[in-house]
Amino acid sequence: MIDNQVMEHVRDLDGVLGEIQRVLKPGGMVLNLFPDRSVWREGHCGIPFLHRFGKKSRLRVRYAAACRGLGLGYHKGEKSVMGWSEDFCRWLDE
Repeated sequence: MIDNQVMEHVRDLDGVLGEIQRVLKPGGMVLNLFPDRSVWREGHCGIPFLHRFGKKSRLRVRYAAACRGLGLGYHKGEKSVMGWSEDFCRWLDE
């Protein structure tokens, strides 16, 4: 089994690992891939270096809005530039 940048989002890690152990065949292996500080682009939204700012940082929201205003970012939908930036940074904090 391989998971790519999933486990850092799991709230009940013991429960998930227990379930993986339950369904994994004997001798099976699990490969967990995690992002690290060398990744320059925040993978969930596509904004470079956004994950380097501190939690609840207003500067991070403004930076995200500036990048989003330049056309960067994923999952833009119908939200305003600032609305998207505030919502995504809040999601990132949680």
